Amino acid sequence: MPGLQRARRRLGPRGRTHTSRAARRPDAGSDLAAARTRIEDKGDHFLVNGQKVWSSFAHIADFCILVTRSDPDAPRYRNLTYLIVDMHAPGVDVRPLRQITGEAEFNEIFFHDVEVPVSNRLGDEGDGWNVAMTTLLHERGTLGFALTATLESSVNRLLDVARERLNGDDGARERIAAEWIELQALRYTNYRALGTLQRTGIPGDQAALVGAEPAPDEARARAARAGGHSRRQLVELPAAAEPR
Repeated sequence: MPGLQRARRRLGPRGRTHTSRAARRPDAGSDLAAARTRIEDKGDHFLVNGQKVWSSFAHIADFCILVTRSDPDAPRYRNLTYLIVDMHAPGVDVRPLRQITGEAEFNEIFFHDVEVPVSNRLGDEGDGWNVAMTTLLHERGTLGFALTATLESSVNRLLDVARERLNGDDGARERIAAEWIELQALRYTNYRALGTLQRTGIPGDQAALVGAEPAPDEARARAARAGGHSRRQLVELPAAAEPR
């Protein structure tokens, strides 16, 4: 991929580097192809103007990976270019979004005449969609293994509860078995994506299926219902019922 080795050489020697992904804009939701942040080719650099929102940890990031619109007249998906932007560059304004918890993990980012070297482009100009999809496959592949570990803990806990409290309820046993089977399906889907990564350098499309799996809290609630217990009962089990 053009620019990948340059990015590795530039970012690698810094040691620990924090990076944020700037993809969403306020009026487009999760439609990545609806990017409105514009770039102008100025020869040795791009001039960036626009806004992104819901960027995780942008307030502590050293760089952001930015999906931009490089050709307003090009067809959808062929009008995007992918850049690495220095978050400390002049014209970058990060505004944290305060959550109800008091924390500010998400941010708005404003770009006003930000100069980005052409060497910071990843992929070819106009090929930003393909680069972005590859980035998301890597992100989802990592998420899949973390999600599997969380779900496995909840399912194991449910099995301990079932052994102690279920008394010949065949319906509950079938529902619990279904949860265990879904966990194994998720696990082996992750293995397939990892196998593709080892063979090709890019996670398999299976990684995209992770988004269709229930979030850990939803899975915990579902598991509780399968065992005939409320979510609160499942969370507040005595120490003896912890998974071994």
